[in-house]
This record gives sequence, structure tokens and C-alpha cells, in this order.
Amino acid sequence: MHRSKINDRFEFPTKLDMKPYTIDYLSSVESGIDRSSDTDEFELVGVLVHTGTAESGHYYSYIRNRLSPTENPSWFEFNDSEVSTFDPSTIPENCYGGSDGISATGYVLPKSFSAYMLFYQRSSSLPKRGSSQLPEPSIPPALRRDILKENEDLIRRYSMFSSDYVAFVKELVDARSKVPPDLSEGESDLEVLNLAQRSFEQICARVKDFPGWESLAASMEGFACRTEECSKAFLEWISETHIIHSLILDNPFMAIRSYVTKMILSILDHLRRTNWMLYGIPDDNDRSPIAREQTMLYTVCKGFSDAWLGLQQGVKPWNDYFGFLVDLCLRGDCEKDYLLKVGILRKLLEMILIDHLGSSKRVELRIENFVKIMSKQRLPAARPAELLCQLMKRCSPFLKPCKSDEARERRIAESPLPLTQTEENYFKWTPPRIPSALVVYTKLLELTGTQSAMEKMTADMLRAPTAPAEHEFIEEVKNTLLNSISVDPAVHATPYLQCLLAFVAATKSQTYIAEIIAKVAEEIPTIGLTGGMEHLRFFQSLWPLDGPDRSIKSPIIESISCWAPALIVYHDSHVRDAVEDFLDQVIFEEPSSESDIIRRAVMDLANGLFQFIVNKFPHNRQPLDETTFSAAWRILTRCKDSQLDETQYNDRLEGMEYYIFRIIYQVLMETAELKTFIDHLGLGLDEEDVDDVASG
Repeated sequence: MHRSKINDRFEFPTKLDMKPYTIDYLSSVESGIDRSSDTDEFELVGVLVHTGTAESGHYYSYIRNRLSPTENPSWFEFNDSEVSTFDPSTIPENCYGGSDGISATGYVLPKSFSAYMLFYQRSSSLPKRGSSQLPEPSIPPALRRDILKENEDLIRRYSMFSSDYVAFVKELVDARSKVPPDLSEGESDLEVLNLAQRSFEQICARVKDFPGWESLAASMEGFACRTEECSKAFLEWISETHIIHSLILDNPFMAIRSYVTKMILSILDHLRRTNWMLYGIPDDNDRSPIAREQTMLYTVCKGFSDAWLGLQQGVKPWNDYFGFLVDLCLRGDCEKDYLLKVGILRKLLEMILIDHLGSSKRVELRIENFVKIMSKQRLPAARPAELLCQLMKRCSPFLKPCKSDEARERRIAESPLPLTQTEENYFKWTPPRIPSALVVYTKLLELTGTQSAMEKMTADMLRAPTAPAEHEFIEEVKNTLLNSISVDPAVHATPYLQCLLAFVAATKSQTYIAEIIAKVAEEIPTIGLTGGMEHLRFFQSLWPLDGPDRSIKSPIIESISCWAPALIVYHDSHVRDAVEDFLDQVIFEEPSSESDIIRRAVMDLANGLFQFIVNKFPHNRQPLDETTFSAAWRILTRCKDSQLDETQYNDRLEGMEYYIFRIIYQVLMETAELKTFIDHLGLGLDEEDVDDVASG
């Protein structure tokens, strides 16, 4: 009760006389009529072979060309998609089965392949020997057309994906380029360009490292700049949604994606120089004989906007797609206006806010897959953030918003432009339960690579002529950044500190400056074991920004007792050295160091350092070494001259000296480094004094 394949040798003839098995022949034998001379001959025309076992295997065929009139007709092997010639004289070893010889161990090995089904055809229906004409096969016309079309497609595909074909197309483009434009027919130029475009998209862009693709692309780019008609045809073709998908969004090859975006910009720049109205730039009176919807700039921007949903399929093309739009924005306000017109800013904000949009809204916009994309840890968000920065440079969040894109379009001559109501709602969105937490800021600043763009956008908004010194939205930006610096580990506050630095450099409000410096200073004693250098650099970078329109040095000096102590005894020696150098610059070597504000700052610094070491330092649980308190001791010593009661200060300093020693002793009393600490501190203690000091 199990299947078994019989592999015994079974021979079969190439010709069969079937006459003895017919009813007529058997009847004649019974009636005594001799018909031995009559034959009904069949010839072998096909063998279906099976290789494998009864449970599994593979079928292939040997088929005779039955249209061949020769004495020795040709045969073919059909094995899946492979077709090759076959020698019929090898039928015995390829089809009869049987043994495959004796193995090295003496066992007879049966063949795994043998004939499974035989096909014979009556000889009278086959072409006569020596016939000069092939019989026409009886195939229905519709089926014949399908077969011929399929064969033609196969031949075309085989020929097209040959590097010779692409080289031929390139030669054709180059040859056409040599004909002066005024002597050639425009329609022929477009046909050549169309052939090059299809060849590049269907062949070069779909095969990895296809030979000659870059050469064809260069020729095509040059040909597209040949005439205005060619430039227009190329830009209309490249703006089709399926072409953008094929060459950029769905293309796995970075070299192709990068070249295509640069090629679009190159041809746009050429058209900008040669026909600025067709490109999309209005005249000085904001009038043009070409409608904005018919310009090439609009065509390209609309094409990229229509392809937006394809960004949900993967992040590989993001740098190319968004990089192209950023480069386009850098050309000027006109280009930004077209991107605003086709809704790129709105779509960009929806993508950033995807987690805060309702599920029904995401389904309606068909952007639900952005939820997964925006949660990726290594999201390439630098270019999207830069695009947001460029578009917001054209708009102002302080103007009354427009109701729609069409309403803003009527104000295109103004600068800056207002946001639409939808864009403003997105840009100023804060979660209902978390006031002063602008999602655009918190979301982008938590992503890698966005810091520079967010700093620039913040500075551009605050420096804009339409920006007031203080405003409800500016207050929200400030509070969002300040609330975000209280993070653990503290090093994650770096992008928010840098954005606050840009805020201070650009704001027109002294109140905001003082508040930001005070808040960051208050945060430093809580930073723990990370972020020390980043927080110090915040103050170092602010110091040179002091000027007639903003007072920065005074707030830094006034808060010195709050921010400096934690950094003076920070576990990283590089931070301790850097803050000591900065304090030299701020209060000890300042030209006005004899002023009351400096003298007060020195006294506050000493008092703050005493209190921090006694009250907060033991709770930090940070590692110690022989230089942990070196900078603190030097600074406390330098603060002596500014104290009102020097005797009282010396007593306090002496007490701090023993307190520092005791901290070190308690933490490291079982290490061989204790003697080093004693010597380093210079307390004048011998070994017998150690236990007395440690015990109180």
C-alpha cells in the first residue's frame, strides 16, 4: 500500500506498425483474407520523461519537429523555460531507464530518469521525405496572434536587456544631437527622447550595475536641453507618478535615485535660464502669459506631491526625495511658493504629527503606514526637517492664517506668506493634556540629524520682521524647549539646549533671555553623570553673544552659584578643566572684576560650592579620583580675596579641607591610592592621623 516507481529498463521503437491491432486486420484474419502487406505505421514524435521518485520529481520532454521534411528530423528538449536541441540517437540512454552502472562499492545504481509517456504520430500525416514546403499547422487565428505576440515580447525583452541595445539607443541619441535643432523635425526629436527615456526607465533603472546606464543618462540629459519642446517633454514624463515611483521611490539602486534627482534639477535650471516664463517665474507685475498650472515648475512639484504616499513603503529613497525638494527650495521663493501650492507643507506636517491624528483621519488621507515609518529608530529625518525649515522661511506663524491654498495664492506677491488654517493648526499643535509641548518641536528634535534645521527655523522665525518681541506662540516654543531639557540621561537634552541657544541669539526679548539662562542653570545640579560638557558649552556659546541689544553676560554671572558648582566637581576631568578656564574668563580675569556684580558673583560662587559639596555631592554617587576636588580647591582659594570676613572664610575653608578628605577616605580607604590622596591634598597628616580624621 505504498507508491513505488519502477526503474527497470524498458525499450521502445521509433516506429510502430499498428495494423495488426486494428479491427479490420483482426476481422480479415478470421475470414482468411491475407492482408500482411498492408501497414499503418506511426513514428515516435515525443517522449515525456520523469526524473525522481514516485513521491516527488520533475517532468521534461523531448519533442520532434514535426514540420521538418528532412530524412533525419530535428528534435528539441523542453525543460521548463529552457529549450535546446536534442540528439535522438541518445534516446536509449536518456529514456529507457535501467541501471546507471556499478558504484565503487559494487552496488548497481538504478537511473532516476526514464520515459513516462510516449507520443506517436501516423506517418501519413507527417511531411513527405524531401518535401520542399512545410505544412501550415492548424492553429486558430486568435491563438496564433497570441503566440506571435508572446514570442515577439520575449525577443524584445531579450534584445532590450542586452547592453548592446542600450549602447545602440545612446548612439542614436548622440547622432540626433549632432543635427542642428533648426534643421531637424521637432517630432523626430521627441521620438528619440521618448525612446531614450523608456530605455532608461525600463532597462537601466531595473538592473543592478547595468553597463552603460550612466552614459545613456548623460546623453539623455543633454538631449533634453536641446530645445524647449524636449525640456518640456522630459519634465512632463519625469513628473508622472509611476515614473517617480519607478526611478526614485521604488528604485533599490541609490546611484540611479541620486542621478535622476540631479538630472531633474539640471534640466529645470536650464529652462529657468532659457525660458523663465515656461519655467514658472512671473514677471515683475506678477503676470505671465502661461498659467501657473501649465508651468514646468508646477508640473514637477505636482508630480512629487502626487507621489507622496509612496514614501510609506520604505525610508531608502527619503534622502533623495526630500533632498530634491530642499534643493528646489534653495533656488528661491518662487520654488517654495509652488511647493506650498501643491500642499507639500501640509503633507509634511501631517507626517510629523501622524501619532496625534485620529485613525479615521489617517485612513481618509491614506497615510496610516506613516505610523510605522515614523517610529523607526534610524529614521533619515534630517532632510524632512530641512524642508520644513525652508518652507517655514517663506511663511509666518504670526500672520492671520488663510482659509485655503487658493486664498493664499491670491497673496503670492506678499512676503512673508500666511499659513493656511490647517497648516497653522498642525504647526502649533500641542496635546490637550500637555500644554507648552509643541509636537512639531518635540517630535523632530527627538530624531537624529534634525538639530541644525530646527535651530535655523527657530532663529529665522524670531528674526523675521513680522515677529514680535514676545508672543503667545514664541512663549510656547520657549517653554517646549525648556521643559524638554529635564531628561535622563541629561545628554539627551543636547538638541534642546542647542535650539535654546539659537532662540537666545535671535530673540528680541530680554525677559526670555534671562528666563532661559536661569532655567538651564537650575537644571545643571540635577544632570548626574552625563551631559556636563553639553550644558557647559551652552553657557560658553552664549557668552560672546552679549551686545547692545541683549544682555547675556549679566544673567550668566548672576546665576553662577547655581550652574558652576556641579561642574567644578564633575566626575569628568575634561569638564572640570573647561569650567575652571571659563570661570577665569567670566569672573577672575574679567576687566571689570573689581565691580560689585563680579565681587558678589565670586562670593556667591564660593558659598554655592561649599553648599553643593556638603549637601548634594554625596548623593550623586559619582566616581572619584585624586583630582576630583582639585579644581574646587583652587577656585575656593581664589575666592578668598573677595570675602567680607577673611577669618571666617579661612575657618570655613579649613573645615571643607577636612570634609573633602573624609569623603575620599570613606570611599577609598581600602585602596592603595589613599596615601596619594593625602599627599595630594597637602593636609600635613602622617599615617597615625588618618584614623583620627576619619573618625571625626
